[in-house]
Amino acid sequence: MKTIIAFITCALLALPAFAHNEEGKMADRMVKRISSHLELDQDQQLQLEQIFAERKPQMQAIMEQMKNLKQETNTAIRAILTDEQKEKFEQHLAKREQKRKQFMKNHL
Repeated sequence: MKTIIAFITCALLALPAFAHNEEGKMADRMVKRISSHLELDQDQQLQLEQIFAERKPQMQAIMEQMKNLKQETNTAIRAILTDEQKEKFEQHLAKREQKRKQFMKNHL
């Protein structure tokens, strides 16, 4: 049960990636992983593909809003930092981005 919950959580976290994937490769991999882990039949797999396809435009819009909010937030944070703190902040952001990319590579 924990495995299924963890997998579904990963799937939900991965949904934003679909918004940036024009070729649909990410969606295909997610369908395969979910299908395998949950032992979906062919009909369920087709329904899952449709669910992802129907929500892609919404996800794209939400991801664009999140991207803008993230940039605005980081700009506001930078404005209150000293030069030394800004350097540490940039290092922190770079590490976080590296971890995010590694997670996406390993789990999707």
